[in-house]
Amino acid sequence: MSQSRSAWPPSWRKPARHSTTTALRSRLQCLFHISGVGAGGRGPATLGIEPTGEGEAVGPVRRSQDERWNTNVAAARQFHACEGHLRPARKHLEVVDGEPVKLGAWLDNTRKRAAKLSAERRGQLAGLGLQWAAQEGSA
Repeated sequence: MSQSRSAWPPSWRKPARHSTTTALRSRLQCLFHISGVGAGGRGPATLGIEPTGEGEAVGPVRRSQDERWNTNVAAARQFHACEGHLRPARKHLEVVDGEPVKLGAWLDNTRKRAAKLSAERRGQLAGLGLQWAAQEGSA
């Protein structure tokens, strides 16, 4: 009688069960901004998604430049608190109050336009440790 042979290596035939370490769990909570975990220690407790009410408008909300600036600065602070640096990839998205912020693109574009920023905004960025923001007249 011939023995059946599998094309898969032995390690791929039966998936190993690994428990998530505390460090990894806290890292994932930091990255995905999860405050609690659900039953069995898996996944978020709740997503916080609510259906829209009667008469509520659904669609994009127009925001002022100051509101967008403050949201982007909050995203930068959140990233810095989690990662310890402010060098995200250009395509990095940071979630602030349930809203995705294109932090990498914003920092890159802001750095390129640093000479045009007001002193107040440059001060906010310099307070986060961005050296190019602290330099006067940088481009």
